[in-house]
Amino acid sequence: MADKTKIAWTDRTFNPWLGCTRVSPGCVHCYAETLTKRFGNAEWGPQAARVKTSELYWKKPLKWNKEKWWECGCGWRGTFSETIESLGTGDSIVLSCPDPECMYICRPTRQRVFCASLADVFEDNRQVANWRGELFRLIEQTPNLDWLLLTKRPERMFSLGTDAVGEIFDLWLDRNPNVWLGATVESPEYYEKRVTDLLSCGSAVHFISVEPMIGPVRLKQIKMKNVDWVICGGESGPGCRPMQADWVYDLKRDCQMGRVKFFMKQLGGHPNKRDQMEDLPEEWQVREFPNV
Repeated sequence: MADKTKIAWTDRTFNPWLGCTRVSPGCVHCYAETLTKRFGNAEWGPQAARVKTSELYWKKPLKWNKEKWWECGCGWRGTFSETIESLGTGDSIVLSCPDPECMYICRPTRQRVFCASLADVFEDNRQVANWRGELFRLIEQTPNLDWLLLTKRPERMFSLGTDAVGEIFDLWLDRNPNVWLGATVESPEYYEKRVTDLLSCGSAVHFISVEPMIGPVRLKQIKMKNVDWVICGGESGPGCRPMQADWVYDLKRDCQMGRVKFFMKQLGGHPNKRDQMEDLPEEWQVREFPNV
């Protein structure tokens, strides 16, 4: 299974297991369900089998944890070979960008890992209970990675997390600030409850994924304290539901007024999901990240 990704807001993806169950309208055209069924890896639904990925695959984050990761002012992120010559001396080591035409410099940063793009870490399913505990132990062993746990079930985070780590989940999160907790909010109907549940856990970073955006989500519906980041994107693939421009304008303005970082991922559509920066209208070419 590939760990490199084209998802613009993360550096890696890691799937501890495969399979899930639809819970809301945002799941109607689930790309994960289509992908896993296509390759015969897992079935969808509450009674269907979940499939744990291989032991070799589970060792990859341990390798990533040892890598030196860099970020350039032009937006490039990645690793360098040992033959790259450094520019500068002392404690402030910088490297030249791999793009010879780039005039920016690169500085050390941290890798971001989107966990469970083909599942949901907080699905209340007996099959994955022990695997969830193994996943959290792996997160403890990889403090140099920022783990992004995105769920449509934030109401289950505290109880299932507590069961998995063997102590109050908030205490575990305090000791593991490399965990970012996120909730998917595809329409206004799911905003207030999911965000309230998200904020009930004391994560170092709280983020909201408004993707697929199938309704006019507004941040001012509840207090935005402790929300650090909003990702926005239209739905893609066959049968995709259109995202209206005024929804994006309003959400982006809400983020600006609330000083919440905003990341515009894609316009959506089929067959081209229009996810490159040049595909976006100029006023939507905003890809910010939390200050951590």
